[in-house]
Amino acid sequence: MKDKFINFRASEKEKKQLAILAKKAKMSQADFIRYAVFNKEIVVIDGLKPLQTELKRIGNNLNQLTTRSNMGHFSVIDLQETKEQLGKIHEVLADLCDDKNEQLRSETEHSNFVFDPERWKIGL
Repeated sequence: MKDKFINFRASEKEKKQLAILAKKAKMSQADFIRYAVFNKEIVVIDGLKPLQTELKRIGNNLNQLTTRSNMGHFSVIDLQETKEQLGKIHEVLADLCDDKNEQLRSETEHSNFVFDPERWKIGL
């Protein structure tokens, strides 16, 4: 029996998108939300915060170098250390993904869900 109400806030754009998506799915908005919530697997990977912090630092350093280079302070920059740092971050992400894949496989024997760090896009 569905006798409980759940309310949440959304922007006008989100509200319109929800209406459009529900209509395309030929579902009520409530049914669409229930389906979207309860039929999606949510996976949490611990250990990403330090990587995000390090990526932000690298990004800030690159922005500062670019600004100074555009100002004519120097014309050649050695980014080997930055490249090595990014390589280490990639290795840690790959290890986290491998660990999560192993955990998912052990929890669900028939799972075909696989993390692929090559396909990740990190928004900073």
